[in-house]
Amino acid sequence: MEVTASNGRLILKEYPFIKRFMNDSVHWFKVERVDLDLMQSIPYTAWYSVLGIKSDYRSLAYYVFGRDGTLLATVKQADASRAAPFSLLSPKTWPRRIVPGETVGSAIDKLDEPNEVVFVVEVINIPSHYVEAAFIDPHISEWTSIVLHKLPARCLFSQYITELHNKFRKKIRAELV
Repeated sequence: MEVTASNGRLILKEYPFIKRFMNDSVHWFKVERVDLDLMQSIPYTAWYSVLGIKSDYRSLAYYVFGRDGTLLATVKQADASRAAPFSLLSPKTWPRRIVPGETVGSAIDKLDEPNEVVFVVEVINIPSHYVEAAFIDPHISEWTSIVLHKLPARCLFSQYITELHNKFRKKIRAELV
């Protein structure tokens, strides 16, 4: 849903730990169930470099929270860069350098007690110069989208992920037969 002043207050009332991410650049908020695709997701910061000067143009970050809104983990981001030796107008042609990050699932596996996990917050940020270049809206200085991934009520993380894996295996077996 598009974030307005009134529904922004409602979001913060229900999920007060989201406050650290809510600012004027947040334009979109959505709540989804934790799924296997999320567990395999790798956060990143993608940037380009001109004459050795870095300039962010998009980032995806994940934060893992417990039931009471305690931050349990920040998932390590991959760092992807492109050098722009000739033209800034053709980013797909720039040479790439990638520093690996970790998956959301591996960050959760590292926790002492993974069953404390209830929420994973996904924050997508597109800074102003990329927003303008992409012609999303020339009046927006920055575009941020927040997706709150949550477990079903009264469900342990390990139990829920095991159920998802079992459903996935059954589906694959049915398709192979």
